[in-house]
This record gives sequence, structure tokens and C-alpha cells, in this order.
Amino acid sequence: MKDNFFWPGFILLGVALSGIIATVAVAAYQHYEWLTTLALIALLATAAAILWFVVELRRVTLLEQQLRLLGASDHQAGP
Repeated sequence: MKDNFFWPGFILLGVALSGIIATVAVAAYQHYEWLTTLALIALLATAAAILWFVVELRRVTLLEQQLRLLGASDHQAGP
């Protein structure tokens, strides 16, 4: 089964990584007016990516359990 629902999580993870890098760069160049904004973006993107992966893994696990139960009931019915 081809499942592409992980990609938004990977994109959010990329945004979070970019936000962390930008936060470090802003702090290095002493532009403190942007520090809070970029840190907040990095934090929210990280939280959203983690939440996306947790929800998606839970969805996939439930689908696999349903397929297992469906397969088990097919074998029990038999010809």
C-alpha cells in the first residue's frame, strides 16, 4: 500500500530545521528583534511535525489492525 501522508510531516520538519538554523543565525548577528519570532516558528513547526507523525502512525496502525482482522475473518469463513 502506497501511503504519502507522511510528507506533510517531513515538510514541517524541514520548516522546523530551517527555523532553528535561522534562529541561530539571527542570534549570531545580534538581530534580537527577530529572535523570538523565529524561535516561536521553529518550536511550533517542531510540535506540529511531531503531532503529524504521531497521528499518522496511529492511523496506519489502526488500518493494519483492521486488515488483520478482516484477513482473519476471511480465513475462518473458509470454503
